[in-house]
Amino acid sequence: MNRIKEKKIYWIGGSLAAFSGVFLVKIVAPAMTGTWQQALQVAGYLLVFAGITIISCATRRRKGEEFLEVPEKTNKKDRSFFFRRMP
Repeated sequence: MNRIKEKKIYWIGGSLAAFSGVFLVKIVAPAMTGTWQQALQVAGYLLVFAGITIISCATRRRKGEEFLEVPEKTNKKDRSFFFRRMP
């Protein structure tokens, strides 16, 4: 199954959190003055950070999929798998 469809809640929640943080910082906070402006800016930046963190949880791999497995001997000339010529 598609990895994005499996973790749709993370993608939607992270995107909403990040975009609402940007909305607070760019639209709402400049309209305020004083302490409210600073508080909304801090809250907006924290929401953006939280949204990006939530999205990064959606892109994390499962326990058995951390590393790519490459066969030991992929060519006869002892060159790396990434530098061999394609036929």
